[in-house]
Amino acid sequence: MGQKLEVIQGTAGTFQGVAMQEDGITPFTGYSSGDPITVQLWAGGDQSPISPAPVGSWIDATQGSFIVRFSEAITAALPVGIYQFLPTVLHGGSTYALSGPTSLSVIAGPGSSATRPTYCDLKDLQALLSNVQDVFDKANSLAGFLDKRAEARIWFDDAVIRHYRSDSLSVNAYPCSRGWGGYQRTGATNQWLKQYLDNNKLMVTENVKVCNALYALALICGSQLLNQTDNDYAKLGNSFLGRAQSRLASITAEVDINDDGYADLVIDLGASDMLWS
Repeated sequence: MGQKLEVIQGTAGTFQGVAMQEDGITPFTGYSSGDPITVQLWAGGDQSPISPAPVGSWIDATQGSFIVRFSEAITAALPVGIYQFLPTVLHGGSTYALSGPTSLSVIAGPGSSATRPTYCDLKDLQALLSNVQDVFDKANSLAGFLDKRAEARIWFDDAVIRHYRSDSLSVNAYPCSRGWGGYQRTGATNQWLKQYLDNNKLMVTENVKVCNALYALALICGSQLLNQTDNDYAKLGNSFLGRAQSRLASITAEVDINDDGYADLVIDLGASDMLWS
């Protein structure tokens, strides 16, 4: 079974090991302190080694014990993910591996990223699935499943943009082009409307919150799938997804452009697209 080291980005980490004989039990005692250790770090597969490399040294060469050190600078420069590293020793003109397959798992540390915006909060998720925090693995998620709630907002905003119907055929108000048979949508994102949504001009109703929470729960369930046999998660995720899509079609999105508390744009998310796509 492979060994593993886990470090937080920007922090130092150490891995200690013992070189074994072929039986995998007895330490190899034939090395000396003058035998140099080299450590290669790479992203897996046949990828090239990453530089700078971690540093390996002997703890007690006569007992085969060694240590690999990862500096703060090395882990800070690595994107979050799982890497492989291999400590080797040059002994008697030949190179030998000091350990078996060893992985380095780099996990995110505190950073400077702004909090991602959402249309629902953890309480909205719990109203639909009360034990969501207890049942689901949160190790790879942000607090309160922020990442999934933010993705739900992106999905919802995209739906608002797709369903927007303008009384103008200008490129800014309604991205379209004239071709054979009339006007056609270009498929481009309506940047004019997107800017208002990015600036929190959508009037967030209870219906909007529930729709976003349902979609976020579908994403949370999907993130638990490890293989095709995880039918319980798949069924639950599909249920939440179907409910989110059904709820979406019942919503009339309202955008308050001038912050007067009244909708300036009213967008029926259940309407069909009347322009060719």
